[in-house]
Amino acid sequence: MAQQPFGMVRNRRLTSVVVALLGCCLCRTFVVAPLRSLGAGLSASGSDTRASRAGRVVRAAEVDEAAAGVRIGLIHCPGLEKDWKGSFLALNVTNETYFQTEVPDAFQLPLAAKLLAMSNTVDVIVVVMDGSDGPVKAEVMPELLRGFQTVALTTNVPIVPTGSSLETGDIDTIADRAVQMAEIRQQALMGGGPRQSIFFGIGSNQTAGDPKKKGKIYF
Repeated sequence: MAQQPFGMVRNRRLTSVVVALLGCCLCRTFVVAPLRSLGAGLSASGSDTRASRAGRVVRAAEVDEAAAGVRIGLIHCPGLEKDWKGSFLALNVTNETYFQTEVPDAFQLPLAAKLLAMSNTVDVIVVVMDGSDGPVKAEVMPELLRGFQTVALTTNVPIVPTGSSLETGDIDTIADRAVQMAEIRQQALMGGGPRQSIFFGIGSNQTAGDPKKKGKIYF
């Protein structure tokens, strides 16, 4: 076999090197760069998604904070005539924190109040006993009031009963009393609400002495 000239062999080696270098350049230009761009795009998309989720959480917290307030539940017999909802709206109770429902008759009011209290969705329950059948009979009233008191003490939800035979005041007075009791419940059980620092001594006591100073202990 005839031996090829040295110059021809060198030219072929140079050609192979040039082709290899050109292939590397083309690979970096048309393969690596697009993949990097795609990765950067996915990373940016992921960051945008996380930022969007964080934004939604913040907005949801702002809505919850704006809607925070006393939660009023009102149960009544058929034939409710007075505008109770309007009275509570005047006291800054919103539609989101007001619930109203009807029961068939006055005998169902204690159980309905208990079920509503157990739902843990209200801070106070207003019970309107007057209905289309007129006021509750005097001989039945003590048992109903005893039932309401039992529910309130066992569920820690105040109950404000009202009826023409109780002489509890007008509708605005009762609504204001209910809101006050709802605020007291919020402060006592959850440490929040308008009465946070002035009721039941919950929170830091600014008038107390130095806690580091120890006094005598008497038995």
